[in-house]
Amino acid sequence: IMQYKVESFMDDCVRAYKDLCGEPDMKLRPVETPFIASPDGGGDAPMPLEEGQEVGALQPIASAILMKVLYGARAARWDLLKAVQLLATRVTKWSRDCDKALHRFMCYINCTRTHCLSGFIGDGPSALKLRIYADPDFAGDRPEFKSTSGSFLALVGPNSFFPLAAKAQKQTSVAHSTVEAEIVSADTAIRTIGLPALDLWEPVLGRSVALTFIEDNESTAAIIRSGRNPTMRHMSRTQGVNVSWLHDLYKKKTFGVVYTRTEAQCADVFTKAFRERPKWQQAVRLIAIGRPEGKLDLPLNL
Repeated sequence: IMQYKVESFMDDCVRAYKDLCGEPDMKLRPVETPFIASPDGGGDAPMPLEEGQEVGALQPIASAILMKVLYGARAARWDLLKAVQLLATRVTKWSRDCDKALHRFMCYINCTRTHCLSGFIGDGPSALKLRIYADPDFAGDRPEFKSTSGSFLALVGPNSFFPLAAKAQKQTSVAHSTVEAEIVSADTAIRTIGLPALDLWEPVLGRSVALTFIEDNESTAAIIRSGRNPTMRHMSRTQGVNVSWLHDLYKKKTFGVVYTRTEAQCADVFTKAFRERPKWQQAVRLIAIGRPEGKLDLPLNL
C-alpha cells in the first residue's frame, strides 16, 4: 500500500489564502463538498462577471491561490481538480459569485487537508493491466454551455488498484448531446493518457499490456465499436475524426471497450459539481481519496 500525503502543502494553501485576504485568523467552517449551488439553478460554474456588475473582491489574489492549489491537486488531491478548473476559467471575469465559490473551496480544503491518495498492489506483474475511465458532463459550464472531460487511469489486477493519472479539462467545442460530449471525452482520455501509458508500462512490465476503456454510455460504446452512428449523421462533421480514430484503434485491439454503470464511473468526479454529501463521498472513494486511516475497500470488479 502506498499513500501520497500532502497535508502540509494543503495547510500552506489555506495559510496563503488567509494571509492574502489580510485575515490570518480567519475561521473556515467545515463543508461537505467544495461546490456552491448555481444561482441560476443550472450549470456547474459560478456565473461570470456581467457588464455593470461589481468585480469580486478576491479577484486580485485568485490566480495566486488557484495556481498554488493546482500543484497539490495534480500531485495527490485529485478531488480538487474540478473545482480548480471551474474557478480558473473565471479569473478574467471574476464576479462576487466567484468570491463565494473560492471561499467555500478553501473551507473544503481546510477541513479535508489530511486526505490523501492511496493505492495498493497485491498481484504479480503478469496479472496487472491498465484501466482508463472517461466521462463528461453535458453543457455544465454556463453561459457558454461547454462540457467538461474527465479522465482517470489506474493499474489494476484481481487484488490491485493503483491510481496513475487524472485530468479535468474544459472542452473547446459545444456538444449537441451527451453522446457527442462522450466522444470528445473518450478521445481526450485515450490520446493524452491511455496511449502514453502503454508506451511506459509495456517496457516496464516487459510484455504487451491490456488497456481497457470504461464507458458508462452504451451509445458511445457502440459508436466506438462500429465506427458510425446513423441516427446522428451530423457527428461526421463535428466529431468525425475522433470517431474514426477511436474505431481504428479499437479494431487494432489497442484498447478494449467495456460498459459500466454510472455509479462505478471513476471519472465522474472530474466532470460535475457534486452538492450532495453521499454522492460526493462515493465519487471521491472511487478514485481512492480519503483519510490516511481509512479502509481501502475499492470495488475492483465492474
